[in-house]
Amino acid sequence: MYYLMAFLIGGIIIFQMMINSILSCRLGKLNGIFYNFFTGSLLMGIFYIFNITDFKEGAEKIFDGDLWMFGGGILGILILSMCNYAIPRMTVVYATLFIMVGQLVTGNIMEYIMTGDLSMKKILGCTFILTGVMYDIGMEKIKKSKALI
Repeated sequence: MYYLMAFLIGGIIIFQMMINSILSCRLGKLNGIFYNFFTGSLLMGIFYIFNITDFKEGAEKIFDGDLWMFGGGILGILILSMCNYAIPRMTVVYATLFIMVGQLVTGNIMEYIMTGDLSMKKILGCTFILTGVMYDIGMEKIKKSKALI
């Protein structure tokens, strides 16, 4: 069941990246990011209002939270900005693979910091994925240059 959910979420993320990219091309990057976060915040606010039993208690929980908890929103804006910049310049597949490699490398670094364990298999897997993507990008450039001749 979890594998199916992960597969569906991965597909939804790809679809969301394409929509965000098209939105930022049509409205501008800052407007695209604003509408994306405004819509997300509005939907989460509605979800939050309908799922709390005591509104006052829920509001206190939000305002009593530590400031670092809002860091996810700042990271989200940075990630969305970079995706909106990169995706029109490359394919969604490459952007997704680069994001995946970035997540794997960051996960390895965090695991090393927290446990002191560094898995060579995971580093090798990241290297293979990155090498494959770079090889495919290089081959695509060669094909385009031959097509121009």
